[in-house]
Parts: sequence; C-alpha cells; structure tokens
Amino acid sequence: MEYFLIISALAAQTAAFEPLLFMAMDDIVDPWGLVYPLANTVAPSPNLRPPPLNYTQGDLVIGVIKSATVAGLYEIYAENTTGKEPLTNNSKLGDNPTGATTSQLLRFTTTDFVSYTAPHTVLALSKGGTPTMKSMARSNAGSTSLYVLFTVYDTFSSFVSTDAGMTWTQTNISGVVKPDKDDLNLIYNQNRFVDMQIVKQHLSVPPALPSNWSMKYCDNDDTCSTRRVISAKTSNDGATWSKDQPLIVPDEFDPPELQFYRMRPFYVGDTSRVAAHVLQYAPSPSLDILGDTYGRQPVYCKGKGDIWDPTDKKHRNGSLCHGPHLHEEWWVGPASGDAADTSSWRRPYRRTHSAPHDAWLMAPPVSFKDELLVWVGSTGKVYTLPSYRIAGVYAPANGEASTPVIASLPATKALWVNADVKWKGREVTGGCDEGCDSYLFAALLDGESGAEIPGFGVVDAVAMTDVDGLKMVMQWKRTSSGEEGGEEGVTFVNTTALGGKSVRVRMYFRDAMVYAIGAE
Repeated sequence: MEYFLIISALAAQTAAFEPLLFMAMDDIVDPWGLVYPLANTVAPSPNLRPPPLNYTQGDLVIGVIKSATVAGLYEIYAENTTGKEPLTNNSKLGDNPTGATTSQLLRFTTTDFVSYTAPHTVLALSKGGTPTMKSMARSNAGSTSLYVLFTVYDTFSSFVSTDAGMTWTQTNISGVVKPDKDDLNLIYNQNRFVDMQIVKQHLSVPPALPSNWSMKYCDNDDTCSTRRVISAKTSNDGATWSKDQPLIVPDEFDPPELQFYRMRPFYVGDTSRVAAHVLQYAPSPSLDILGDTYGRQPVYCKGKGDIWDPTDKKHRNGSLCHGPHLHEEWWVGPASGDAADTSSWRRPYRRTHSAPHDAWLMAPPVSFKDELLVWVGSTGKVYTLPSYRIAGVYAPANGEASTPVIASLPATKALWVNADVKWKGREVTGGCDEGCDSYLFAALLDGESGAEIPGFGVVDAVAMTDVDGLKMVMQWKRTSSGEEGGEEGVTFVNTTALGGKSVRVRMYFRDAMVYAIGAE
C-alpha cells in the first residue's frame, strides 16, 4: 500500500507557532522504525442535532460559519427545497416528488448545535428541483466580511453579502461560465476565494475498460470519453475569477473508471492547514442487468431506452444511468496552505472512508469549543471528530519521529500533545501483555545542532501510558537529593523554561497515535 511508505522530510522553520498537525508523512522529520499515517472516520454525535429541516425530501445544509462579530455564535445556511437529493430508495418518488418550483436560503444561528433560532429566509430563487445552491464561504472575520454564495440558478450565479448573510445581491460573473458538471466548492484561502470546481474532462483515449465492450461503465456519454475531475479558480471579490488551474485527475492507484464528484475544502480547526473530503464516484452496469430500483436510478438515465421511468412516464436508456457514489475520501492540502495549488493536494488515505455512507456532508466543518470538528450533515445528523483528529501518525512497535523546527518556544505557554496512548486490553491472566504496550514520551532537541537539550532528554522525560487526551502537557522530571539523608524529591517542568529557544520535539512512541503538538 503506497501510503505505508516511510518518507524522511527536511526540517522546516515554523515562523508563527500554531499547532503542528501530523496528517501525512511529510509533516514529520527523520522517522525511525515503522511509522505511518492513519485516518479516522467522522461519527454521528449522540448529543448534537441539526436545525429542523425536511431532510428526507432534499433540504440541504450548505454552509456553517463562525460569526465574525459574536463570540461563540454559529450561522447555519440551508437550502429549503424539495429537490431530488438525497433520494430515498423508492424510485416512484421521482426527480422532484413535491413539484418544488422555488428555492430559499434559510439562515439559522446556534451556540450549541442543539437549539437553533427560528429560520430567516435571506434569499429566494424561482427555481427548485436539483440542489440550486451549491457552496458558500466568508472572507476573514470582521465587520466588513464578504460572503459569497454559488448557485446554478438559471445559468450560473454568484451572490454576495456584506451584512453577515442577512441580505444577498447577485453579481455579474466574469471569468466563470456555468460549469459543465454541477458542483462548486468554495473556501476563503490566503486572502482570496478559491473554487475547487468539478469539471468535465474530455479524454482522447478512454480509460481502461473491459475487453468486452458490451460491458460499459460510463454515464456521461456512450463512448466513456468524459469524466468528472477537479480544477480551481480564484477571486478577490467573488465576481471576477481566474482561469482554471491544472486538473486533479485519478491516477494509477485508482479504479480505472473513478471520477471525483464533490470536494469540500476546509481549514483544520484554527490552523492554516487545509484538508478536504472528496466524494468518489463510479458508473454502474446497465439497469437492464441490475434492475430499475438499483442505486440512484432510474431517474438519472439519459435518452430513450428500455427502462420505464414512472415519474416522467418515459423510457430511459439503461446503459447511461447515474450509478451510486462510492465513499468520501480525506485529502490533505498543499504544504504551502494554498488550496488553489492543484498539483500539491495529497491523497494518503484512499482506503479510509472519511464519513459513513450517505452522510451527505455538503457543508465544511467548523471548530466547536476547541474540542470538536463539527459537520452538520444533510440527513438529519451532526457528525464530529475530536479536534485535530482527522489523521495522525502511528507506530505499531517502537517508533520515533521529530517535528519540524519550532523557531521560538512560547515563554508563557507549555507544549501539549494530542495523542491516543490508551491501553487497548485488560486481560490480566499472567499479567497484562500486548494490550498494555502503548507509551509516548519526548525529548527536546536544539533547533540548530539537533542535540538533546540538557534536562529535556529522554532520561528526563515523563512517559505517558494508558492515557488519551487532546491537550496533554509534556513534562520532564527533576530529581533533587534529600537533605541530611532525607528522601529524594521529584519535581516536574514543562517547556516554558525554554521560552524563546529554537527546538524540535523528538517523539518516541509505541502502539500510539500522535495527532498534533501545540502550546497553551
């Protein structure tokens, strides 16, 4: 598996110290032993709830934004329509089961993701059916923050708001035409808006197909010559957009018929690190083989054929039908933090589902109480992960790894580590053995020479065992000899004693996941 490779990266200076995240192998330096990255799957929260919407008939949460002016307040934006996503498995409901002809943008607010204000309609469009409102983002926090909303209303539109999303004005788009596929994905990144847009790639040579050409896996045309891929555009004002960046396309590690259907880029907590969850898609065999109740068919079939659509009372072409999606995949953003750098997105977790099947995470997550990443799904559930725990580095046996250089340790804040070092077993017949092997400790190395700093080496480290925490303070012990034959005394110190010094943290761990190191 390609994501088990151990790669040694050069130490990099971190100018402004923010939490260091270990989401890929090039986030650590000089690993020793078997050390590799692992990712987690978001889970439905037993305590948090989404705003009241008609989720079973297609209402979608498209934006969750921290208020720029009110601490602890979150703005929730949802498209209120009875369109066709997500469909139930009952094909008789058809494309637009209640005949929606309008689409409204509703604005809720919450402080706890349990109770919500009454919805306020902030935008109404005279079109319903397929999700019309695609993605939204806000510029840097402040009283003059600019909100941008993308829709596919009429042809293609951008709406902007300068009053915290209460009123919206349609802009005149330049540089962007209606995408030839139907998803747009906004993030405000490095002082401009970035649209990670799904586009249609036209292939001069179709991807590898079975030798039996009677079996085709394509739903865009009958030659399998197009597929959904990803590009990027940038804009300072949400109206004037750049040209497309180079395409992100499937590679040799992917299924030959794979397509990228939706991408939701986001910041990982309160850091400059960017990640995304990307919905994978693969066309399916003809409905003539699978039957007319399979997946999201038959209402997405094109043209005339042998499959009867009871909604439109037409025959559909069973070989050109919309197949089921595969799963959501975690992507790790470019090391530069520039989401528009399409050539530098990384995919270390191809076999890990970032979300349960059919979670419909249409809105990017937000950080909540510095403890959780929160996704308000569009299936009536809220999904979460503990802070910074999208992915981390793991060592099944004795492993070592260093952080990049921390240019200047904070003088008033101690280093903490976000790690799972919990013992996994409690069988005690003959003593707890392999179930109680997890440990984590660290040494501080001089940022220039790489030598252990006296008093902060491995022999001074306070080991962590059988613990699991988001911000566990890293400590080193001091032993003092007792006076007049008294007992020795042990005290503990943290990194504040080295405030201003350039260091690297050398981690030693076993059967443990290390996610992040920060200071508080």
